[in-house]
Amino acid sequence: QVQEEERGAELRKLQADLFQMTLDKIIRELKVSGMMEKDTTIFDEYRNELYQDAIKRDIPWKQWNDWISREVRNHFNIASPPNPYNVYGSGYSGITFPPQPMNRNQSQDE
Repeated sequence: QVQEEERGAELRKLQADLFQMTLDKIIRELKVSGMMEKDTTIFDEYRNELYQDAIKRDIPWKQWNDWISREVRNHFNIASPPNPYNVYGSGYSGITFPPQPMNRNQSQDE
């Protein structure tokens, strides 16, 4: 019984550490890209709130990177970079789905 409780506490600590490392990576990327110049002391107050929200919403750890990035961008009003795979977004006018492969029996003139 005691071993299970200790193991649970260790796993929760590892989970919190992984969350914070993911959060640190996202913040570092935003700062390096020049998209975030916020005072980190303000952000430190937001860390625990964000972690508790992720736990409450039961966000799977494999989705933390995307979820944290979206939440931080929304919280600090940072615009998301354009998605280069969005063929309907701005900058891609006139591009539609990739052309279908040409049938072997079809000539290029058709």
